[in-house]
Amino acid sequence: CDAIKNTNEEMHQEYEDFKRLVDDTIQDPEVLERFLAATNRIASIRNRPFYKTEIDCLKKHWAELKERLKNLVGQHEDADYQAFKKSVLAFLKPNETNNSPSKDSNSTPHAAILRLAASVLPGYLTSIAAEGNMNELMRYLKNNNLLEDNNWNDKTDFAKSHFLSDTIKTKYHDYLVTKNSPTQNIIRQFYCVPWSLLEFFRGEDVREIEFLVRDHKNLILTGAPGTGKTYLAKKVASLIITGDSDFENLNDSDRKKFDEHYKFVQFHPSYDYSDFVEGLRPDEKNSQGFIRKNGVFKAFCDNAYKSYKERKEDKYVFIIDEINRGEISKIFGELFFSIDPDYRGEKGRVDTQYQNLVPKGDIFENGFFVPENVYVIGTMNDIDRSVESMDFAFRRRFAFHEITADSTAKQILRNVDDSDTLCKKMKNLNQAITDANIGALSEAYQIGASYFKKIESITDKDKYGSLFDTFIKGVLYEYFRGLPEEDVKKKMKKLE
Repeated sequence: CDAIKNTNEEMHQEYEDFKRLVDDTIQDPEVLERFLAATNRIASIRNRPFYKTEIDCLKKHWAELKERLKNLVGQHEDADYQAFKKSVLAFLKPNETNNSPSKDSNSTPHAAILRLAASVLPGYLTSIAAEGNMNELMRYLKNNNLLEDNNWNDKTDFAKSHFLSDTIKTKYHDYLVTKNSPTQNIIRQFYCVPWSLLEFFRGEDVREIEFLVRDHKNLILTGAPGTGKTYLAKKVASLIITGDSDFENLNDSDRKKFDEHYKFVQFHPSYDYSDFVEGLRPDEKNSQGFIRKNGVFKAFCDNAYKSYKERKEDKYVFIIDEINRGEISKIFGELFFSIDPDYRGEKGRVDTQYQNLVPKGDIFENGFFVPENVYVIGTMNDIDRSVESMDFAFRRRFAFHEITADSTAKQILRNVDDSDTLCKKMKNLNQAITDANIGALSEAYQIGASYFKKIESITDKDKYGSLFDTFIKGVLYEYFRGLPEEDVKKKMKKLE
């Protein structure tokens, strides 16, 4: 909230431009272009913005749409917004192409339409345009006993946006508005705070990681054990696929989409090329024969590409847990080329080991490639002894992001009793681990909050002592393996 008080002047100027555009005070094609585009200085939308053909269509019918917007700005009524939305969809419907399909609700630009209304009604609506994101925020607020609305599910997207804006404006007015706040920025503060709250509940790492994944296609989350890397990877996958990072509480529609667009595997020493790409498997119809079968990643890419041809905005996320525990070169084979972000799509075709057995008509009959809508997230512990064996050719094709013990502690422990005390104990232990006179180890050997969350399962009177003896002591002993026994005992005594 403190950061929101420093609202950029340019955002206010953008709002004034849009307001004059609707009022007919100005008729500027450049301002109209910014108003309809996926990103402007007020807000942006990453999932399902208007396509170029749709923007051209809306420009063509701008005179009619402007009248609807005037009514909305004047009355602030849900009915006026629904009339505006209906007009937009009616104009877009005849313009449907392969680039702007409307076979299901995910292909309809609901959020993009609401964002137009929010751009001219800041203070009445929030900057959150996607209904899924509003539902996610409401779940967080409700679960933390901060807000309640028994009629939430019956509200329209417009009504939900107004409810969040109005409620936050009422509950947190004194905190947000100070004597030093410029009057013209007060509305903007309320406009942006719901999104800031959503970012807070998601955890600061989630949005940053999402940007990295979208930009680089391939990302590996590294860090100390117990920092929640796998959980974060799933949250990011859900955010990319559905727009809602709370994968454990998705509605039925988003759950179905997430399950179809997401895959999770865990590497291990026995994992090989035939499991991942393709291999020969016993033929169920002929007990003495073998047939070529797609591995889990190739089958995933097959589904992703079929979806991509119909709906280019559909995203697919493949998570590889403990990616460094497998023999990377053996598992990926020639995929080092096609998985490269610079060679995504058909330009990255490469013949696989069993290319001669791929049947005619198969998507990959002329060579395998990784579709442009496929994102890969891996996780690994920095201190795992197999990290050093990772191929440099493989490392070059992945971006790396470190998850530290401190960065995820509050998020992991926030619903645990006496979480502040737990965070302090974790911080003290990790400082001792890296202290040159005690543990003398790097930050990669710190203990993540997931270990401390296990205190919820402990019933002993001395919960903290039992937590250390049961879950943490063994890890520390493993860290010091190879040192003289007397040195290990001295270190452990200081760390207890």
